[in-house]
Amino acid sequence: MQGERKVLFCVFVAAFTAALFLFAGQARASQKNVLLINSYHKGFEWTDRLTGGIEKGLSESTPEISLFTEYLDTKRISGELHFDHIETLFANKFRKMKFDLIITADDDALNFLYNRAHRLFPGVPVVFCGLSGYSPRYREKIPELTGIVQALGVRETLELALSTHPSANSLYIINDRTQTGESRQEQYLSAVKNLSRPVKVEFLRDYSMDELIRKLASLPPGGVIILHSFTRDRLGQVYNQQAATAMLSEAAPLPIYTCTDGKVGYGAVGGCVSEGMSHGLETAKMALRVLHGEKPSSIPVVENGINPPSFDQRQLDRFGISAFGLPKGSTIYFRPKTILAEFALETAVAVTVITLLFLLVVVLGVNIGRRSRAEKALLRSEKRYRELAELLPLVVFETDLRGRITYLNRFTFHLFDYTPEDIRKGLKIFDVVEEGKKDEVMRNFAGRLRGELGEPREYRLLMKNKSFVDALAYAIPIVEEDRTVGVRGVMIDITGRKRTEERLSQLAQVVEQATEEVVITDARGVITYVNSSFEKTTGYVAAEVLGKSPSVLKSGEHDDAFYKDLWTTIKAGREWAGRFHNRRKDGKLFYEDAVIFPIRSLSGEITGYAGIKRDVTEEVELENLMAQSKKMEALGTLAGGIAHDFNNILSAIIGYAELELKDAPTGERLHKNLSSILAAGGRAEQLVRQILAFSRSRSTQKEIADPAEIAIEALSFMRATLPSTVEIETYFNCPKSVFIDPVQLHQVITNLCANAGLAMRKSGGILRVAVDCVSEAAAGAQESGWGYVRITVSDTGCGIPPGTLDRIFDPFFTTREGGEGTGMGLAVVHGIVTGNGGSFKVESEVGQGSKFYVYLPAVERMPKSKEGKKVQPFGGKERVMLVDDEKSLTELSVEALKGYGYDVTGFTSSASALDAFRADPDLFKAVITDMTMPGITGDRLTREILALRPRTPVIIVTGFSDRLSGERAAQLGASAFLYKPLRMAELAAAVRSGIDKANQ
Repeated sequence: MQGERKVLFCVFVAAFTAALFLFAGQARASQKNVLLINSYHKGFEWTDRLTGGIEKGLSESTPEISLFTEYLDTKRISGELHFDHIETLFANKFRKMKFDLIITADDDALNFLYNRAHRLFPGVPVVFCGLSGYSPRYREKIPELTGIVQALGVRETLELALSTHPSANSLYIINDRTQTGESRQEQYLSAVKNLSRPVKVEFLRDYSMDELIRKLASLPPGGVIILHSFTRDRLGQVYNQQAATAMLSEAAPLPIYTCTDGKVGYGAVGGCVSEGMSHGLETAKMALRVLHGEKPSSIPVVENGINPPSFDQRQLDRFGISAFGLPKGSTIYFRPKTILAEFALETAVAVTVITLLFLLVVVLGVNIGRRSRAEKALLRSEKRYRELAELLPLVVFETDLRGRITYLNRFTFHLFDYTPEDIRKGLKIFDVVEEGKKDEVMRNFAGRLRGELGEPREYRLLMKNKSFVDALAYAIPIVEEDRTVGVRGVMIDITGRKRTEERLSQLAQVVEQATEEVVITDARGVITYVNSSFEKTTGYVAAEVLGKSPSVLKSGEHDDAFYKDLWTTIKAGREWAGRFHNRRKDGKLFYEDAVIFPIRSLSGEITGYAGIKRDVTEEVELENLMAQSKKMEALGTLAGGIAHDFNNILSAIIGYAELELKDAPTGERLHKNLSSILAAGGRAEQLVRQILAFSRSRSTQKEIADPAEIAIEALSFMRATLPSTVEIETYFNCPKSVFIDPVQLHQVITNLCANAGLAMRKSGGILRVAVDCVSEAAAGAQESGWGYVRITVSDTGCGIPPGTLDRIFDPFFTTREGGEGTGMGLAVVHGIVTGNGGSFKVESEVGQGSKFYVYLPAVERMPKSKEGKKVQPFGGKERVMLVDDEKSLTELSVEALKGYGYDVTGFTSSASALDAFRADPDLFKAVITDMTMPGITGDRLTREILALRPRTPVIIVTGFSDRLSGERAAQLGASAFLYKPLRMAELAAAVRSGIDKANQ
């Protein structure tokens, strides 16, 4: 009885609705044919639900759709031969049928169609669903293709379970080791790492059914179970997924969630499930978009799947979960029907009919008045539109279906210089576009007529005077009474913007290619841009510094006050200029000059800062070298001045000591004292030679020297100066010699030992001096075949800090306090070693001591001659002129040479001496002259004397001269060039040798 009432009621409603449709005068649209190809067989649960969803979604469509459904049955039979038979069947069955759309369900159906669509259904668009994975290659043979991928909602299900149970602190994931379970295990492992809140996760995999049931029954409260797959247990027993779900749900005290189909309704509470019905409904929606005119290629493929939340009301009740707290749009199965729900159809139809009748009466009552008001409003609206269009500083246009311009606003006429007469003559929108773009404009125009709403396009528009304007065009179809009658749009003049963009592009290229570094930051000092020169200079690529502070380059060489001054300056809107000592990415320090200034907006607000920097490391190093060079030059000048005066003093000391030593009895105290004076004078002479050698003011006297002997001599000299708490150890094992000035080598060893003694003066220690032979490789030199002599001086003192180690060879650098050190010792040592082709190596550790290694090229040691030196006779009776502005030295030299038998006349004025020589050039058989004298210098006096009597022996003596060397003296014609302080025997020998040569 109830069924008959429903039928009669539906018939009445259908008749009444049909009458309304007829009364409204609406006509049915043409029918569409759609072919649905299922991969599997009818009766397969997924396929039936999917097909049901598609049928339901298409059944409510207008126009009416005729759906043809086919099954490939690939769960039972597959392969290309099977597909070939299906192709033959379809070719015969549908040879007279024209389809508007093909829907494929699951992978096999799309793969079947991929290689056969061009033969069976050429040009027919395709929508796929249930696909396990999409690849763009499908569009190679089916260009008009789109669809929905079936993707599991693993992470969505985990988050759904945790949000539904906010107090849950554990997840128990059941996943067997079947192919299906293994293929999804990684997906679960990835998902649990990215959950919105941390929970304990345990995977339940290697269990039999009985073991798993016992495991679930023992789980403590506060957890959630995730069931993915349990169709085969550890013992190999196979289970139907619905049956397995029911068994596990019955045993588990905790709620079970799932993301796979077929479990909700069999014991699972719910999950984000790829459910067939929902999947089918979404596929139908996409199919309708294609049937209504959209191209499948323009519809994005849904690759994340359709996984709406779904729940079982019975399980919700079991665990006390309220439906009100579930996500919006959730599907709830097995809800008990209310009376209203049981008669929902009848209720809805009745309400609809009553509402329609009421509305019909209202519409008929007010329609005439509304139409009148609408017409007036339309006129007012059209007037406002026209007035606004005329005021806009934009191109506003309208065209008919053929592109003829029907309206242009006032701005357009002014911009393009067209007139209304041009419009009346049939000017088309295509006529104002540059020649190469007309086809593109026609295609876009046709698209707008079809209702396609594309992106705005840029065009070059031709003005009446044949010049061009760059414009950005927007257009929409003009629709009147559901019919497209033309196109309406606006164009924005972007000529100025394009030119600005070109200038900015050129400027950007200049900045990018500039040799100076360019850095731009925002107002907070965060880097927003660096150019390529910044990358080359600092070693950082742009990606490493963008978003960071320029402090990544800090070296620690500047204090906080330096940076505070910088920021105070630029924040005040002023320019800052200065020099940075920064650190590159590789850790190396470098210098750069920088100018930093604020960037302001149009309103004057500081929006950022820009810095232009230049690497000046080489310039700074050159400046340091120049400064050091000037210091060395000054030192040389000082050393020369000291040497001249000091040698004069030494000449007097040594000369008078020699004179008195002749008369002192050997063995007497006077003889010993005079010998000590001569020895001290000799050491002073060596010291002056060392000063002059460092300042390069005089040439060194190199010879083959034994480094061990010189080391022993230096240690004997140093023993008295070292603290008594310092013990000396030596090791000499090298049969080779070195070619060097022995005085210089003595100075090297003495300086190193003195520094070692200073390092140990507080706590004492051991000073070790060693001489041995090493290879070129050990000395860091190229192969020569001779090897190197290594001199090692080490101590057990305080050591050298790392920050100081790099500067110990710098001239004037010292760590001693109170002016105790000059800072020249190691600088002199370094100059001597490198000047003789050697090298240095230093090892030091604070608190452990230091080791200095000196490497000098080795030479073969010359055998010592057993014969004594032959003594040449120095005396004579000739008359000799002696000239020196130092009276004491003149008297000394006269007395000493008289002791050798010579008749000596002394002069303290070079002018007087020259007058005496002019008076009688043959009177003096030899001339001895000092180099540095007031009035006439020694070299000038030599030239004057030789001009008067060319073969006169002239001996030039100097304490120091930067004007004259032995070579230049010989060029002047001097017979000898001697350095003070002199040994009188040496001077007498030079006189004798000069006279003898002149007489030959």
